[in-house]
Amino acid sequence: MENAAAKNRVLIVDDDVVFNNLLTEVFEQADYEVSPSLDPREALQIFDSSEFSLVVTDQDMPNMTGAEFFRLVREKTEDVPVIMVSGYLDSDTTAVMAADAIGAVFLSRWILSRC
Repeated sequence: MENAAAKNRVLIVDDDVVFNNLLTEVFEQADYEVSPSLDPREALQIFDSSEFSLVVTDQDMPNMTGAEFFRLVREKTEDVPVIMVSGYLDSDTTAVMAADAIGAVFLSRWILSRC
């Protein structure tokens, strides 16, 4: 059961500093408390140490993919929604995500280049 402290808390996981900052700013402007992380391994430690109402992750990161990160979060809880944001998803990754019921937001490189 989600407590009041977690109600407006989001974990952002993206190794791209600029996009991580952009997502952080967007959620902060929407009155979320944001915990940004550039490293998915660090993000798992942050996730374990606090409660979140939402996780937003990139797919293509060093050390661990967003799909791998998603699976590790799901091993801990199924109660927190996870959104994957990516500028590029190949067909193999998309198939794996569909099989694992991972929702994703695909942003074209054209859109990302204007952020």
